[in-house]
Amino acid sequence: MLQKERAVKQNTLYLLVGALVVVVIALGAYVYHEQTKPKGVELKIDDKGISIQQN
Repeated sequence: MLQKERAVKQNTLYLLVGALVVVVIALGAYVYHEQTKPKGVELKIDDKGISIQQN
């Protein structure tokens, strides 16, 4: 029984570490995307019409 409890704790630890890695990668990608956005005004023309957004 002790080995089963240890395996469950180890699996939980792996799950938490994996989730933290995913969060760090996603946050890094978001920050990179935000920093590489062009500065100024963005003009978008699509089927919904024209939208102007200041960056």
